[in-house]
Amino acid sequence: MVDLRRVRALREVADRGTIAAAADALHLTSSAVSQQLAALEREFGVPLVEPAGRSVRLTPAAHVLLEHAGPLFAQLERLRSELDAHASGDVGDVRVAAFPTAIAAIVAPAVIELRERAPGVRLRVREEEAPHSIDALVQREADVTLTMESGYTPSADDARYHRRDLVRDVLDAVVPADHPLAREERIELSALAGEPWVAPLEGWS
Repeated sequence: MVDLRRVRALREVADRGTIAAAADALHLTSSAVSQQLAALEREFGVPLVEPAGRSVRLTPAAHVLLEHAGPLFAQLERLRSELDAHASGDVGDVRVAAFPTAIAAIVAPAVIELRERAPGVRLRVREEEAPHSIDALVQREADVTLTMESGYTPSADDARYHRRDLVRDVLDAVVPADHPLAREERIELSALAGEPWVAPLEGWS
């Protein structure tokens, strides 16, 4: 494996003309740069610099090395840029598990704003109801899940998750016309505790 710090030292010498100038650019001593060049010569088994008055001159082998090193350094710069973008959240995939109405009412409108703010971020949305959406989060198959409050939902003080309440829906109670609560404008949930329910999966509150 070639030590890229040594190749960088050679490139700085080529760009700046002297070991001293290269050392200043690299924030090293001239002795340290000379040692890196000597180590690089040992790695390749060829001389890379030769004296030229008070300066140094690159050998033909050094020019060949730098010609190949140019694309390598460019690739490293692109890699650094992409990693920085990932670290800042500017690019990457975000996996979302959500129930159908949340996809239509929350996720879809958010995509428009997301494209404007972070065009490099791609949403991967899957339709899931609880408890499967919660399982996807626990198993790290989803990064975000949108679900309704239920017995499956992690509690607000569960340190493993970041939870945010997005919407509070008003629920309509549908009862027979002759039901004692039919004329009430507002019904407490507790008043319906003993009533038969048409409801989703077990575990919902």
